[in-house]
Amino acid sequence: MGVDLNTILAIIGAMGGIEGIKWGIRAWVNRKTNARIADAQADVEEFKALREYNEFLQKQLSEKEERFVEQTGRLRQVQDELFTLKESYSDVKIELALKRCEKNELLAHPFPLIDAEYPGKYENKVPAQEMMQILESRYKEAEGNLRKQIEKSASISRCYQEYAAQYLLCIYATDILQGAYHVKDHVFPQEYVSQVEKIWKEIPQPYTQFRDYNALTKDLIFQEVRLKYSTPMGKTYGFLFTNYYPELLRKHKAQGDIAITDSEIATVEQWAKNLDSMTIKQYQTTDAREQEKIENAFSNSALAKRATAIIGREDIAKMLKDETPLLDVYYAQHIADSMGCSQQQKDVIISKAILHVLERLAMPLNSYGLDLAEHYISSEVLREKVLAEHRKYLSLQNRDITASIKTAPQDMSDGEKLLRHILEPYKGKLVLLDVWGTWCAPCKMALAHSKEEFERLAPYDVVYLYMVSNSPEESWKNLIKLNNLVGDNIAHYNLPAAQQSAIENYLNIRSFPSYRLFDKEGNLVDVKVDARQLDNLEKIIKELNR
Repeated sequence: MGVDLNTILAIIGAMGGIEGIKWGIRAWVNRKTNARIADAQADVEEFKALREYNEFLQKQLSEKEERFVEQTGRLRQVQDELFTLKESYSDVKIELALKRCEKNELLAHPFPLIDAEYPGKYENKVPAQEMMQILESRYKEAEGNLRKQIEKSASISRCYQEYAAQYLLCIYATDILQGAYHVKDHVFPQEYVSQVEKIWKEIPQPYTQFRDYNALTKDLIFQEVRLKYSTPMGKTYGFLFTNYYPELLRKHKAQGDIAITDSEIATVEQWAKNLDSMTIKQYQTTDAREQEKIENAFSNSALAKRATAIIGREDIAKMLKDETPLLDVYYAQHIADSMGCSQQQKDVIISKAILHVLERLAMPLNSYGLDLAEHYISSEVLREKVLAEHRKYLSLQNRDITASIKTAPQDMSDGEKLLRHILEPYKGKLVLLDVWGTWCAPCKMALAHSKEEFERLAPYDVVYLYMVSNSPEESWKNLIKLNNLVGDNIAHYNLPAAQQSAIENYLNIRSFPSYRLFDKEGNLVDVKVDARQLDNLEKIIKELNR
């Protein structure tokens, strides 16, 4: 506690003498000491505060330096990217300029194309070898005319010359394969593929510069598949899945998925060959009894019984059932490999094949299909496109459409009576019948526009009756869900084959989709209707609804 000077003097006076003076000196000294201690403590606290503030400033400075370094790095990265973009932009500008020059050159000097027309082409009277000779001579003629054109115009660039020559080659190969649809008796010999494969190897990349490349690829794969995996059926070819069974059995044996011996695979392989021969024999006669005799002889043979017992075993039967829908993909894959396609080309070919399977079946991929998509398509973009389509159908599985699914009595076989029974609940309303199939591309295209149809005809209280023909149940239901074909005024039937056939025969249905209109009494309206021609359909319904 501090004592001021006046207080000290007062105390000395009171105490008196030397003792008072001594006490006064001690008091004064202590007062100074205490002041110095207090000052020292204040200095310590001030120094501590300064030190903490300095540390704070150092930390702030360090953080700012780190952010500066980071921002500087980002700035350099952006500058590098900008520089790269400028370079790319310059390259693109140059490329576009070259393309414009090429386009202008092509417009200024259109090169001669191959004349693929010849007498008897559309009557299918020309043998295959003769057709190929005609096309070869036409190609050489066009090639000669191109050379003459180039000789006349000294300004024509080398790029134009190479492009025109290779384009002619691509068209030549395409014409050969397209000619397969016009040759005598629709016989497609190996010469087709051999000649085109030779040309194929001479066409340089990038193939995408040629407009007809897509058609050439598709035709070549199709013709190869025809030759390797099909069976002659009269004047056409049919695909027998059994031709591919031995390859599937060998693959899944190697993977350990099925239990089968090499001897059993050989049995199935011989059976498949005999089935081919039997099918050809059947189509070589028009006598129904003879055809039945040939089939019975084959079915009752010891070989057929052994083979069917093998492929009927639970594990093998399930594998074949799951793999069969993917055979088109395997065909395309094998042909692409044999053609020496690049990985990019194979990605496109396999992706297209899988997408076709998805569209045809209207079902998500099974495990084998997913394996194909995930391991045989290297392009992330194409793989994702395939998997997105797979997920689209996968998402439909839990949707409930039972309210719109109807059944008919199983004991009715007369087409007219069965149809009248089905129409009975809808007396008093117009009924539009749509006969379609999951395998029918025009049918599915029409279903995709159903929303517009429903909206246009909403004022007329129409009942929509859908009958699917020869279609698997899961695909049928998925297409109903996909196109949202549900509602109180919508009914779907997937009748047994015999009943569906009886109704189609009664209504004289010969094409798909087919439409029929019934009045409010359930009578067939004698007028042609088509849901794809909405204006005309609405006009007819409006008239009937008066």
